Formats: sequence, structure tokens, C-alpha cells
Amino acid sequence: GAAQGRRIFLRRIRSHAALKTTPLAVPISANTLMPWIEYSGLTDADLSAIFDYLKTVAPVEHEVKAFPLKKA
Repeated sequence: GAAQGRRIFLRRIRSHAALKTTPLAVPISANTLMPWIEYSGLTDADLSAIFDYLKTVAPVEHEVKAFPLKKA
């Protein structure tokens, strides 16, 4: 249910806290706009508010593409 989804969401965000000192090496094509590391320091109340907001946004169906590699 919603409580389980909230716990998963908070745990997922919190899992990036360690990256503040050891950044994750990812290929440029795997970059994301989500500020995982910054969000990992938010309080449970703040993250819960984000979770609640996201649950009110209607889903859209579209393909999400990784950032294209820039040609020199």
C-alpha cells in the first residue's frame, strides 16, 4: 500500500547519502536530472511531502532517454 511505497521511496533516496563522500561513477549516458545526493539529506517529513506530491501527479506515457553524448 501507500505506507510500503513511502518506505521504499525514502529508502531509495537515503541510499544515495553515502555518495556525498564517494561519488558514483556512471557513464555519461546514464546521467539523471534527479538530485539524489542532495535529496538524501532531507528530513523524513520533507521526503514524505515530496512522495505525497508525486502521488498527485498524473502519470504520462513517454520514452525517457538518457542524455545524448555530445560530439566534439
